[in-house]
Amino acid sequence: MPLRASNISFNDLRHVVILGNSEFVRREWHLLKNLPKISFMEGSPMSRADLRALKIKLCRTCILLSAKAPEKSEPVLADKEIIMAALNIKSMNFGSDFLNVNSKDEEVNLSDVNANGIPIILDLAFSSNVRYLDDHEMHINNIELYKTLPYASGCTMARGILDSLMSATYFNASALRVLRQLVTGGASFELEKSLAEGAGLRGGYSTPETLEARNRVRVEEIILRDSSWARFAQYGARYADLFAAAIREQGTLCVGIYRLLEEEKEDNENENVDVQLRVVLGTPDNTTLLQPTDHIIALVQWEEGDKEKRE
Repeated sequence: MPLRASNISFNDLRHVVILGNSEFVRREWHLLKNLPKISFMEGSPMSRADLRALKIKLCRTCILLSAKAPEKSEPVLADKEIIMAALNIKSMNFGSDFLNVNSKDEEVNLSDVNANGIPIILDLAFSSNVRYLDDHEMHINNIELYKTLPYASGCTMARGILDSLMSATYFNASALRVLRQLVTGGASFELEKSLAEGAGLRGGYSTPETLEARNRVRVEEIILRDSSWARFAQYGARYADLFAAAIREQGTLCVGIYRLLEEEKEDNENENVDVQLRVVLGTPDNTTLLQPTDHIIALVQWEEGDKEKRE
């Protein structure tokens, strides 16, 4: 739902391609058929031929979901297939030989083609299996999920996280509004009622009231040095100064920093490849110093310019 929220203009929607079993998707297609820019391809994420045919190297994000119910008796084997699929994608080698550089329909920047450059998000049934995704944490037992690098970089999502978020609303009822915006893209009460009754996502008449409801807050990733607050993209500027300026000038609420770690170089067929990895710093301290390469995750107000962009 966050990828198809009504406050996102049609031009900003990312095309979603589903790779999987056609029989399973056919049972769920009635929930997806009314959503725009969604395609399906028969195949398996374990098949490298299917992944190359899908041009997975050019995707914005690869999300791996498991349709099987986890076995509580064997937690280690519950996420076996999804972890193997992730490791299979990360170990694939992409070079100029695998791309059709003579294609006139799209332009491919060969400098962006490198190994291990595919952003992956996994849905794990047991958070303890996160250690199999990182070589440094492979032999560590009883490690907490939020202390691992795959979780901090947004690579791993455990099913129990949403339960812990909902329990937080018991102590702070106002947090439910923020969680709804982050998780569902700002679903309205009418939409939740329609889904609860089994109506699904169906088209209907547009009225001035429904169109006006689209003009609401949205989540954005702001490149600090390319934004109107580029003056804070310098060493020594504090997060508190950016937070206050964003609220005062444009009513933007900063909720976190998407920070670039030191670039690591990996050897790919005797060629050094720069691998960029970012981690999320949620609600950092006021004294946290900003860096020039930081991206800011913020709740942005709707503006009149967005209406022209939508039309």
